[in-house]
Amino acid sequence: MAASNEKSFIRRLLRARKTQIAVGVLLVLLVGPKTCNYVIHRPTHVDPEHVEVREELHARGRYLGERVGKLSTGEMPSFLGDQFKGEWLAVTYSMTAMALANLSFLYPDMVDEARATIDQLARAMLEQDVRSFDAELWGEDPIDSLGGANGHIGYLGHLELVLLAQLYVGGNQEHIDLSRNVAIALHRRMLESPSLHAETYPGQTFVADNAVVVACLALAQPLFPDDTLDVSKAWTERARKNFLDPATGLMVFRLTREGEVLEQSRGSGVAWGIFYLSYADRAFAEQQYRKLHDTMASTALLSLVHGIREYPPGVEGTGDVDSGPVVMGLSPSGTGFALAGATIARDDEFKLELLRTAELVGTSLHTDEGTRYLLAPLVGDAILLAMRTTTSWTTRFVAKTKE
Repeated sequence: MAASNEKSFIRRLLRARKTQIAVGVLLVLLVGPKTCNYVIHRPTHVDPEHVEVREELHARGRYLGERVGKLSTGEMPSFLGDQFKGEWLAVTYSMTAMALANLSFLYPDMVDEARATIDQLARAMLEQDVRSFDAELWGEDPIDSLGGANGHIGYLGHLELVLLAQLYVGGNQEHIDLSRNVAIALHRRMLESPSLHAETYPGQTFVADNAVVVACLALAQPLFPDDTLDVSKAWTERARKNFLDPATGLMVFRLTREGEVLEQSRGSGVAWGIFYLSYADRAFAEQQYRKLHDTMASTALLSLVHGIREYPPGVEGTGDVDSGPVVMGLSPSGTGFALAGATIARDDEFKLELLRTAELVGTSLHTDEGTRYLLAPLVGDAILLAMRTTTSWTTRFVAKTKE
């Protein structure tokens, strides 16, 4: 009996051992290549003048240029509803346009390549496939109703950024009148709002989306000097007075149209807003970044992962389409967007940690088309490139097209 039990125990031990070996082999097959890739491609520099950084940024821009012109709402992630498929497509276009414009100002020899892609994006943004998500929610076309009072900034803000990027890199001026008319409409709608915030969708007013509009109007002003468009000073003063979370000092997330705060600060909204406000009020954007870093920066997985919390410490909340899945308190969107703040504040140490987190999670893939993150949707590639290349725009290329 004892011998039988001993044999049974040995068989169970061998089965368990085989299972452990199988699991170990599977982990090696899954984790091994990713670990090797991370070791090889782990970022070590952030200075845009460094040759490796320049080559990588160019490769990522080239990939976006190859891919974005082939997009449609049908290629957006299947788990999104129709509204968010359209929204993600518009944001993919606008982030790509801003990333390529940024690259043009960082590396002027890239402007011709950027110009061709942004011209294509400007035409794509006007297709019904892109603007229909906004039209369905408002019950009217966002462009045909520019003379009206409804906000439409979920689409118009991103359209205007693409049209402005087209003008700033010296692209085709076929949409210059439309760009001016959109800017005038956005300016009027903000001024007509008691909170100086226009609605994204009916009954929905988001501070982060209004930061997009503030950036649009600040960038439009030098191109249309005969019009009064820039609201950045008034908007920032209003934000400082009424729309900062008293617990964090960060911009709040959501308002009523009249300006009553509905939701306090969230990492994704603040980090997104910092990127856009850097084009309108760099000092305020940098101040918000410092507070964001001090309040919401966090680590996970034995400090291998550095990121931005979606909610302040002590506040619990779940993820949504804005933040992405909140894991260990960290916001995927907020973490990616925070690259812009780290860039403008020259916080190279944190920027490097964020890029390492992006590499650890996303895994760079190098193809004939360029470089992308294997485990990120295309909008993620566009966002990260726009954030890490954040820089001021000048009229240097606009002037050349007017000669």
